[in-house]
Amino acid sequence: METGAVVVAAGMSSRMGDFKPMLSIGSISIAQRVVATLKQAGAARVVVVTGYNAEELERHLASSGVVFLRNENYRTTHMFDSALIGLRYLRDKCRQVLFTPVDIPLFTSATVEALLSSGAELACPVCGPAGRNSILQMIRDLHAAGGLTVIMVSHSMDDISTLATRLVVMSRGELVMTGTPREVFTQQEKLRSIGLGVPQAAELTHALIAEGFDLPGDLYTLDEVCHAILALKKEGRAC
Repeated sequence: METGAVVVAAGMSSRMGDFKPMLSIGSISIAQRVVATLKQAGAARVVVVTGYNAEELERHLASSGVVFLRNENYRTTHMFDSALIGLRYLRDKCRQVLFTPVDIPLFTSATVEALLSSGAELACPVCGPAGRNSILQMIRDLHAAGGLTVIMVSHSMDDISTLATRLVVMSRGELVMTGTPREVFTQQEKLRSIGLGVPQAAELTHALIAEGFDLPGDLYTLDEVCHAILALKKEGRAC
């Protein structure tokens, strides 16, 4: 039997503001890249589950050779409800089924092929610590080599805290706040209200303050927290 793929693209792109599937990435759109990569890796049947802006996206991908299914209840359902629509359609048609949201376009056909050949009943690609650290170091090296400005988009506050010198926080396509990491990470409640957090070191700082430790409230790296605690101990003020 064939290999199939389900691409869910029914969401409203509420955080991005623009319609994500049709944003450009190089010379093609995000949706076109996802479909092309899946087909290159051997997915014979690709199902795209649409919802918000369905007609526009279906016209956009009309020549891609995919099957379109719609989640008519996209406003009140979630991503995996859309996934079920596609999986039910492919259940008796395919030996293996790949699944991806449409807004994760930078995987390679080699990754897909490795998943398909793994022999696992359920295989999920992950970026392990070594790969993650390599990527972060590459970003540092790019910046160090001639002062190159690097713009990084991430929801990982721990990664951001070790790299960024200035933050721009966006929500639903609008600017919420901007400032240095120290300025932004002191706004914990505001960040939480838009679905973001703070680095683990900042969380630890506030937990220690709540337990009676006399620490500054704007610490956000583990080195800062360690040095501050050691200073308290040296002064005999640690709890």
